[in-house]
Amino acid sequence: MYVRHYRLASRFFSVALVVVFLTLVGIPATSCAAPLPPANNRTSVVGRDVGAPMVDRQGTEITHASASSMTTQELARLFFPDQPSGTFVSHEVPGPGIHGEPLMAINFFHSSVPIGADVCTRDVTVALFQPDGRWEPGRDSPVKFTRADSKVQMAIAPHCRLSSGGYFGWVQPKDVAELVPEALRQLARLHAVARAGGPLPEVKCLSDDPTVCAQPSRALLANLTLDRIYSIEPARFGWRFAIMPNGPGQLFWDVRIPPEDAPDDPITMRWGMPAPFRTSRRILSFTRRLWELGF
Repeated sequence: MYVRHYRLASRFFSVALVVVFLTLVGIPATSCAAPLPPANNRTSVVGRDVGAPMVDRQGTEITHASASSMTTQELARLFFPDQPSGTFVSHEVPGPGIHGEPLMAINFFHSSVPIGADVCTRDVTVALFQPDGRWEPGRDSPVKFTRADSKVQMAIAPHCRLSSGGYFGWVQPKDVAELVPEALRQLARLHAVARAGGPLPEVKCLSDDPTVCAQPSRALLANLTLDRIYSIEPARFGWRFAIMPNGPGQLFWDVRIPPEDAPDDPITMRWGMPAPFRTSRRILSFTRRLWELGF
């Protein structure tokens, strides 16, 4: 009986790890079930769905080590052989998970396009994979290419020039891409006002570390690294930005700004770990509860 409990708990925890991994690479867990989008409008224009390339080689196998050793064009020819040369200008192979999980995705980046003089956008084609057969922890198991998805990234980058160490943020969901440039500009305006000492809405700081919020809230807002916004998404009221000054997976600022027509609403800034790690204790507690209940 204990063996059965252990196997069920292990399966549950494995699923949780996959969700964590997908979140870290900027891919919502639900995207794996999405069908292959149509190939249309492949130039990067905000408000027009670029779509993922339709012509691909589903079922092609690869390992993490092999993907890491190949160039962008080599990977593009392998998975999207009918795409014109230069469709993708660079790529990213996310590192293996903390338990040596197999390769789950490769991000192919299109050329960046300026939106005005201060915001930059680029489209991303995400090649998604799943293990071929049973996955063994710690082993670089071969994975099969299953489908492609399309994403959008944006950044505060005048004339599309990111500062050293800066990166593009994932727009989640991509359907709000038309609204994101103005949201980024609103954040930039608040940041500039904080630096200049001008009038601001109330700024609330939240953190488990009491030393963080001991600093003046205005200074915290003024010191935000706007070139390291990892994700942008609409909140219940206003916008939410994940700003990661030390890189993905590290302590970060969860910043929420109200709509511009609600000046009395506060700006909230929460300093802490990304959500998957923040809820890991809940996952373990839930797994333990399943064990106790005999599942």
